[in-house]
Amino acid sequence: MISRKTSGLLGLASTIVMLAACLGFLIYLQLPVAVIAGAAVFLAFIAALRVISYWRGSRARRQDYATFEHNALGAPVTEEFRPAYQAELAVSPEEKIVALAAPIMQVASGWKNLLQDGTTEVMGKAVVRDGENALILTDRRLLLLMLGPADVKSHAGESTLVSVLEALPGDAHAKRRWLWLKGGELVRRALEGISRSRDLKQIMQSYFNYTIPLTDIMQASHHPRSQGLKIQLRPKAMQYSFRNAADLAAVRGKLAELGIHVTESNKLW
Repeated sequence: MISRKTSGLLGLASTIVMLAACLGFLIYLQLPVAVIAGAAVFLAFIAALRVISYWRGSRARRQDYATFEHNALGAPVTEEFRPAYQAELAVSPEEKIVALAAPIMQVASGWKNLLQDGTTEVMGKAVVRDGENALILTDRRLLLLMLGPADVKSHAGESTLVSVLEALPGDAHAKRRWLWLKGGELVRRALEGISRSRDLKQIMQSYFNYTIPLTDIMQASHHPRSQGLKIQLRPKAMQYSFRNAADLAAVRGKLAELGIHVTESNKLW
């Protein structure tokens, strides 16, 4: 696998070669010294930005989660995962899992969410608020999880798709999307295996996750064609696309049993 450090070094080397060639060409044209000096300062500034991007993009993650590397050739990125919703809810001994759904994907539910959620990247450092791909519904919460390649291989078996995505250079968000598109059954089997082998508290301690308490949900709706579930919370709305229609139907049914009616919407959010 091409590491982020190797990817960054390749990009840095190509940039230095290109900038040196540009400066050499200006000298070859015998332009005025002031012009060449100004160009040299500008090219040095570009080189400094590239060095900063390499340093930030090649650093080790502070968070130890199973996820794909953002090792695009010449453009490494260090990702930091943050929850899209902040809420504390202690696990109750009586709390029970009532439904599972995987894979899922967070999608924007309006212009406001485009600015608040999703992934933002600046000079080799990215903040990810849409890394989750699995959902556990209990009688008290929606628990959103991010299951990475190591989790999938551990609970669903070795996969050519996962191994190829891990080995190839590329954008980490694109790799997670490919897993959602082409490896949905693997993520589903992994979630089932995790829910059988660990209790709720262990799951929350082992994987990147965040909780949406059911008491925080003001209303909910679903779109049958996009297989989407939208929940309105006090500060904002959250929307998730379900790969499997049966998962969405199961979650809708259990939410209704728990007192949250999910209406049908014909609007594309």
